[in-house]
Amino acid sequence: MKHSLIVLTLLLLNIVCRNTQNIIWYEKELIQELHKENEKYIVQIGISAQVFYLDKNIEEYEKVLKLVEESYMNKTSIKIDIKNNINRILFVKKIK
Repeated sequence: MKHSLIVLTLLLLNIVCRNTQNIIWYEKELIQELHKENEKYIVQIGISAQVFYLDKNIEEYEKVLKLVEESYMNKTSIKIDIKNNINRILFVKKIK
């Protein structure tokens, strides 16, 4: 029984760690460009102008859009959560 719990715990840890590798956080970033294209926003961050997409299918879409627009207009830093390999914005947090 004890061995089964250890194996189960290791399996769950492996799954959790694997899922977090698909998310990239960009910290203290400034929005350089913001364009609306169809139902998505194209968001460029940083000096190298990396391109990411913000669409209406994410949780808290209005809040995320507001923070991105504020960063773009006021040149304030934000923390951005990006889904790896598809460059889709999942979450944005204001840096204080």
